[in-house]
Amino acid sequence: MSVLEHPLVRLADRIAEVAHGTQRRKWSEDWYITHPRRVAELVAELPGMNEVDVAVALLHDVIEDTPVKADQLRQQLLDGGQPPAVVDEVVGLVLELSKSYPAEQELSRAEKREIDWVQLRTISRRAQRLKMCDRLDNLSGGLRMPTELLSVYLSESLQLAAICGPADLHLHQRLIDRIDELMQAR
Repeated sequence: MSVLEHPLVRLADRIAEVAHGTQRRKWSEDWYITHPRRVAELVAELPGMNEVDVAVALLHDVIEDTPVKADQLRQQLLDGGQPPAVVDEVVGLVLELSKSYPAEQELSRAEKREIDWVQLRTISRRAQRLKMCDRLDNLSGGLRMPTELLSVYLSESLQLAAICGPADLHLHQRLIDRIDELMQAR
């Protein structure tokens, strides 16, 4: 059985699809759910990753970008028949990947990134690998971003790569290569 067919992964996919509902990606008309699904596919291909990692890839934006709270996500996973230890592992990783400041908090982009960099330095290497996969997918739509924002986003991506890169040198190189491609294409 493929890790993408694992019951935990299928449950995570259903939860993410419902939670993201009618959300669209910022720079395209794609349904938002296409992003976590692409991240999950990337994670599934990596050595050393398992069904928990793939489930977290699917759920990584649920707490941050939808009304679903951590306790609600936990309950949905339990109601879906997942063992408490697995549920705690999944929710713990999703929380590691979630922003530590409320979206409505009045902070400049630079202030938010400083908070993000501190958080990225403290999360597990496992979460750092997942974060690099997330950023790789986010960069796949980079040329659709306004030019000014793309320049800032590429600079931020280099910082993310520097922080998270030691967790997986292969992913780090893929991220650097993608950043370089976008820098040359703009």
